[in-house]
Formats: sequence, structure tokens, C-alpha cells
Amino acid sequence: MKANHIFRAAALTLLFITVSVISSYAIEPVKISPVKDVRSVIAANIKFPNATLRKDYQGSVDVLFKIENGKIIVRNASSVNSDLAKYVKDQLSKIYDKTIVSPMNQYYSLRFTFKLI
Repeated sequence: MKANHIFRAAALTLLFITVSVISSYAIEPVKISPVKDVRSVIAANIKFPNATLRKDYQGSVDVLFKIENGKIIVRNASSVNSDLAKYVKDQLSKIYDKTIVSPMNQYYSLRFTFKLI
């Protein structure tokens, strides 16, 4: 009976040590960036296109995109004004920020509105 208790105590101790060692090698989960961080990075990098001031371009652009390794990949940019849609798509494709982390295949949708005031 005493040997049985010693064997159980030794087995539990060995199990605890093994689990502790294995858990120290576990990969820490990646912290996902909040949507407001994604918006602030985009807002800091998108400006009203100077070339369109002369052409009096105004309008909205709806964009569907995802983020992979800090790079924005635009799936679709749609607008009545194709030049504005192309401009937004080009500008978003140039943005790279390693601090932005997104879940795999998570798509975001944003609307950009350009107005002359």
C-alpha cells in the first residue's frame, strides 16, 4: 500500500514536470489589432488626391480588403468615379505596417468619401 502511494506521487510529480516543460515551449497567441487601429493607419496614409482638385472629382469609394503580414490586399474597390476607385486601391496597396495583425482571411469594408469644401 505504501509503495502504491509512493508510485502515484512519483508519477504525478513526473507528469507535472513534463507538462511544465512542454507548456514553456508553447507559442504565444498573436494579439489581433483592433479595427480602430486599422482605420487610424489607413487614415494617416490616405489623402485627397491633388490631381483631382483640378478635375473637381468628388464621391465615395467602397473598398473590401484584407491584411496579410501587415500589407493591405484590396479585393474590390468600387465607385461611380473609376479614377477615385483606382487611386484608393493604389494608395491602400502601398500601405505596409507590421503592427497591424489581422485574423487569417478576415475581410474589412470601408467607405472613403472625397468632398471639396
